[in-house]
Amino acid sequence: MKVMQLGLMLTALAFSTSSFETQASGLSPGQVLNKTHRANTHNIVRNFVETRKGYGYVTFTGGKVIGNTSNDFTVTVGPHNTTLGSVLGGVDLNFKPEDAECVRGLHLSLSVGSDVPFSLSPTCNALLRTDIKRTISHTVASFDVPIPAVPIDPAGIFRLGVSVGAALKVGADFEAGLEVGGFDKPNKPIKINGVRRPDFIFASVRPFISGDATAKGYASLNLLFKTVEKGVKGSLTLINAGTKAYAEAGVTYKKQPGKKHQYYTRLKWDANAQGGNGKVGLYCDVKLFGFARIFYAETDLISWSPIYEFNQTIYDQTAYL
Repeated sequence: MKVMQLGLMLTALAFSTSSFETQASGLSPGQVLNKTHRANTHNIVRNFVETRKGYGYVTFTGGKVIGNTSNDFTVTVGPHNTTLGSVLGGVDLNFKPEDAECVRGLHLSLSVGSDVPFSLSPTCNALLRTDIKRTISHTVASFDVPIPAVPIDPAGIFRLGVSVGAALKVGADFEAGLEVGGFDKPNKPIKINGVRRPDFIFASVRPFISGDATAKGYASLNLLFKTVEKGVKGSLTLINAGTKAYAEAGVTYKKQPGKKHQYYTRLKWDANAQGGNGKVGLYCDVKLFGFARIFYAETDLISWSPIYEFNQTIYDQTAYL
């Protein structure tokens, strides 16, 4: 089993000349996405499922912003729901948004199994100059899940044992930045009608998964005047799915009674999925003297119709304190 994990961690290390305490409050939507796409399967295969989930929170407590967003995808197959592949992407926030000095740190990383093919730790000054944007992807062949012998013809005379796997393309789009004045770079405090625009830090990760299911199985038998060939045919495209989680927190300068500034948090998820078409099946071809077909049969192992879920916002909320 191979498990692909993609992580985005944003850790802020800050100091301040003043301190403040707030009650724990913010956004805690919990699970915002939980969708399962189940293919049509032979009763011996039983299951071929692609699942998408998203959840998270952002809160102020003890003068800090802490939060997390997570998105994960899994593909399972067979009577025991064996995992073919799993992708996990997350954002972790932990910083003090009121600090005047810019001494925050940011770490971006991608893990595939025990490997870490991507790791980046930009400085705060680097984030002030330009936002971070990276796309990392890997193609990974999953292991094969053995399936018991499947009857090909209605009478069950011809059977073939097969294994089901997948060639998966997994990865993530990363973004992070630090904005002063609430506008694009360069960062300069900006006032509109005497009110300074917000300062904020943000991070997002969009893990994705796509690929093709594979099946293996072949047998050929020569019986003097007759040949029997059994094998796998067809192709099955996995659902191309991506879910972007965006977390933002900062300080606004609109005057409130008894306050010089106000803190806020924002969480947003966008999701899309499309594809998932095709089928994989078994066939049996019996020929007399190697060329005259006297029997042919086939049966579907896995099939599903394409779905089209174009990019849509499934959650977008802002909390002010």
